[in-house]
Amino acid sequence: MRKPLFEAPPGVASAVTNLLAAISLAGFTCLVILLLGAMQWSMGERAGAIAAATSAVWRNGMFPWLLISLVALSGFSVLSVVAMRRAQLEEAAQQRLRRAAQALEIMLEEKDVLLAEIHHRVKNNMQVVVNLLQMEAAQLADPGSRQRLDAVGRRLVLIGHIHERVYAADRFARMDVAAHLAEHCDELSQEHPAAVLRVAAEPLHCGLDTALPLALIAHELVSNALRYGGEAACVAVSIRRKGERVLLAVADGGKGPAPDAMPGMGLMLVDLMVGQIGGKIDRTTTDGHCVQVWLSAALFC
Repeated sequence: MRKPLFEAPPGVASAVTNLLAAISLAGFTCLVILLLGAMQWSMGERAGAIAAATSAVWRNGMFPWLLISLVALSGFSVLSVVAMRRAQLEEAAQQRLRRAAQALEIMLEEKDVLLAEIHHRVKNNMQVVVNLLQMEAAQLADPGSRQRLDAVGRRLVLIGHIHERVYAADRFARMDVAAHLAEHCDELSQEHPAAVLRVAAEPLHCGLDTALPLALIAHELVSNALRYGGEAACVAVSIRRKGERVLLAVADGGKGPAPDAMPGMGLMLVDLMVGQIGGKIDRTTTDGHCVQVWLSAALFC
């Protein structure tokens, strides 16, 4: 809404309207009294100077002009009162709009606070579940079972980090994909000090519905590349726009899993998440192992 060049303080328009109406009414009343008094004195028995002046006005034809002036003054007074009344109504309407805008701002602030609290609680609840899984894994004697529970805990921690990034952002619908990918790859590289992990990410933003599946996809692909690439693995991760699509690529110098091997939980999760956000996945083994995930650019902003 355009802000007026001059906005009167509340109550000023009402006061000015009442003052102008009083002045107009007083002026009109005085003119009528003077006119009636002049006519009465001119027609009475004691006709003096005022009667002579009034008779002169009648004889010289000035009375119609006096009447026209009186009507014009009355019309001007009425128009002034109407204009000021309109200004008063506009002021009241602006006050209602200001109150409505303030109420809307309060509602939006409360909504942002509520959403931030929800994401914060989700992150905390995820951490509670991870702690329970760790306690359960500590009671298992089978190393394979402990590794499986540890992998589940890592995924839950990742989901919690996504929610933490969302409620820490200025806008809930804009999560910085490049920043999250770089941060998460840095955490994975610390677990494999001998490996080389390179990240090339264009500035992309997306909402939570895309951020969670995309983060899980990247986590599983990079983890698999580090696992199958050996201690000195060289992994390249990139995400960029290509026309109307966005390409997430994870490449390494290893051979990847055997073609006839049963897909593990990680690869099954990747296929599930890619299908959830309407993407397509390609795997190539030329000059190393490379996985390409094609997504619609409409998911990003």
